[in-house]
Amino acid sequence: MPNIFSEFVNRPLPPIESNKTKFLGALFFGTFIFLFLWVFQPFGLGEYEDILFEICFGYGIVTFVIVLINIILLPVVFKSFFNADTWKVKNDLSMSLWNLLTIAFGNYIYDIYFWHELDHSYSFGDYIMITVAVGIFPIAFATYLFERRMKKEHEVLADKTNLIIQNRKEHIQIVKYSFHSDTKNEMLELIADELLGVKAEGNYCEFYYLDSKQISKKLLRISLKKVSEILKDDVNIIQCHRSYIANLKKVVKLDGNARNLSLHFDNMEFTIPVSRSKEEIVTNAIRHI
Repeated sequence: MPNIFSEFVNRPLPPIESNKTKFLGALFFGTFIFLFLWVFQPFGLGEYEDILFEICFGYGIVTFVIVLINIILLPVVFKSFFNADTWKVKNDLSMSLWNLLTIAFGNYIYDIYFWHELDHSYSFGDYIMITVAVGIFPIAFATYLFERRMKKEHEVLADKTNLIIQNRKEHIQIVKYSFHSDTKNEMLELIADELLGVKAEGNYCEFYYLDSKQISKKLLRISLKKVSEILKDDVNIIQCHRSYIANLKKVVKLDGNARNLSLHFDNMEFTIPVSRSKEEIVTNAIRHI
């Protein structure tokens, strides 16, 4: 059981990056809390029938505002934690737990400020237990379903593209490209069919290419933006991620997890990730090679 749990929480997962989606998610969560409290009237709320709507609506507003602040502000402040390339189920669950704790605090303050005259005495600890009890299982289950759905989508897309890769015909590209270092009298000349991929490393780029059918690599002080500009007219060589360029003609297989697709190359020690925004561009380009 511990191994199953550890495997699950370490699965890759795409974070929510669209502000529109974040707003709608916060609105949905706030609306859910309002309707849940209003309809089911738990924790003695049924005793306040005359003002029940106002109380429940207030809890919904507090929940909406706190979730919206958390999911918009925290990724700006804690950029390394919210890195889209390393986001996992455990990050998502940690964020959800933080949302629950801050919602509990917000509702506790809301209760004290607006409804202090009501005849009940819930402590902050009570609010934490109530909020976690209401929210933790639906959130965990929703995260599980989301991970499964995204993983399945990428697996299906990868399988379809792999069939195309297996049946494609090889066309030789003899176009030559030259890459010059920014600060040293250093350069790398390659024909298109020799290049496998390029990986950004700060102000440098690491080139992976075929040299007498063996994979070689060379580090040059050159930006990925400049490399992309040099290769912009080659429809088969695409910047598929903010840190990677890939020669799609040399891809031997795709696979996918919930976060993204990955490109495999023969005998290369790592895979090249595909950003979610580039998935359609990459798969369409592979289909037309």
